[in-house]
Amino acid sequence: MATDMSGDYAIKCTVERSVTALTASGVEDNNIRVLSPQSGSFEIGCNDHTATTMTVQDPANYFWAIFGSWV
Repeated sequence: MATDMSGDYAIKCTVERSVTALTASGVEDNNIRVLSPQSGSFEIGCNDHTATTMTVQDPANYFWAIFGSWV
């Protein structure tokens, strides 16, 4: 983010799956990583449901929104 947030904020994220199959490797989940609520940056990752590896996936699209206030 070009400007850090002024306090705590929330991030909502979802992904559009890149395949239509509902197999373990076709179901994709997202996760958000933030070092600090005011760090000015975050990462969104996506993994499939493969039991032992949770393989990193590249979804068709990421959709995200941030709720809070800027400095």
